[in-house]
Amino acid sequence: MHRAHEYARHEHAYAVGRRLGLATSDILPEAHSSHPSRATPVFTVAGAAFMLLVISLTG
Repeated sequence: MHRAHEYARHEHAYAVGRRLGLATSDILPEAHSSHPSRATPVFTVAGAAFMLLVISLTG
């Protein structure tokens, strides 16, 4: 049973990584575009800070 739980943790980490990759695939090209906007990095950092806040409050 221990091996099944370990596999599930690895599978969950893989799924989260894939989702983060998909989410950032739109942000990164916009951050390096020829028409730079200060809003893109500001909202990216704000979103990461919000996620860390939610994680710290729930976990």
